[in-house]
Amino acid sequence: MTADTSATAPTTPTRPVSDSGVVADSLLSICKPHFSHSIDAYSTCIGDGISALSSTGNIALAMGTLDRVVHSDTALIRLGHPLAHALGYAVRSTPATATRLLSECDDRYQSGCYHGILQRYFDARVGMPIAQSVLLAPCDGLRGTKEQFRLFDCLHGTGHGLMMYHRYDVNAALADCDRLVSSWDQRSCYSGVFMEHNMGVRMQVLGDGKFGMHRHSMPAPHVVLFKPDDLHYPCDATPARSPFP
Repeated sequence: MTADTSATAPTTPTRPVSDSGVVADSLLSICKPHFSHSIDAYSTCIGDGISALSSTGNIALAMGTLDRVVHSDTALIRLGHPLAHALGYAVRSTPATATRLLSECDDRYQSGCYHGILQRYFDARVGMPIAQSVLLAPCDGLRGTKEQFRLFDCLHGTGHGLMMYHRYDVNAALADCDRLVSSWDQRSCYSGVFMEHNMGVRMQVLGDGKFGMHRHSMPAPHVVLFKPDDLHYPCDATPARSPFP
């Protein structure tokens, strides 16, 4: 993964979004036989297919293909968000290319594409310090624009990515959110941390973790994500933040 930090996916699409229909039909015909084995095998096949598109810079085509897939097979509708995570996670980005690649996403499927790109961005840096410029780079390109919700999605996705980087250590991820430049940025990042925490609980306690998301880092073995005798956890185990204005 170390080499991944200096690599980037192509930033110019090579195929039009109008190809999504024929690509979706082909993908479904290849993957549907897996359904007889399990929904997990089926959705993993779909996730591999759309990830192959996004990894080569065809992010918009991958999103359009996902649209056609879930509307063609309603069994996959509830998996739209994790599948969007998967196609985002396949995208390699650097501080110089992250904003441009994120701009190929949109907020369909609860913004899963944003989350996935930022998870890969930070996951690729595990074991190395995160410089302030690296932390801020993906979202800085959205400042000063009218894309306020896209900026929120980016900061929220940063929280997801920091959880990946810290292998689901909530307090470590929140501490990096605190390095962001404003209280609004920090709160947006916190929301991604706690959302990813919930996904970690599902992986650690319920055995989830595939459904297109098999590329995600698993929680570190020593990290406790769920306490059945303390349903407020981890909120009651995080240091209080100063009141926001």
